[in-house]
Amino acid sequence: MLKKEREDWKKKTNVCASEWQALKVKVTELQEQLAQQEQSYTKLQTEYQNMQDKYKNAKKTVYTYKENIVMQPAHMCEFPGENDGDANPSYFVSRNGEKWIAEVRDLCLALWVQA
Repeated sequence: MLKKEREDWKKKTNVCASEWQALKVKVTELQEQLAQQEQSYTKLQTEYQNMQDKYKNAKKTVYTYKENIVMQPAHMCEFPGENDGDANPSYFVSRNGEKWIAEVRDLCLALWVQA
């Protein structure tokens, strides 16, 4: 009788030990996944902040350009391609000699048309 109880106890102990090992491995895997998710989250936060900063800068540039267009019509921009045959300019030059990239130009024109 004691022998049988001892064997049952050993079996239960072995089963518990194997379950414990399996749970330990599972916890380790979940901790690794959590660390990866935290890194991804931090990276996304940084990218989001960079995009917010770029948006703020572009918005300031657009509004500054819009104010210049409204207040000083002499500073209206001349687009390369209007006079020299370049059909797809990557920038345009204002009359005071500043070069603006095409994306900013498009934003400026879109806001100017809306006003």
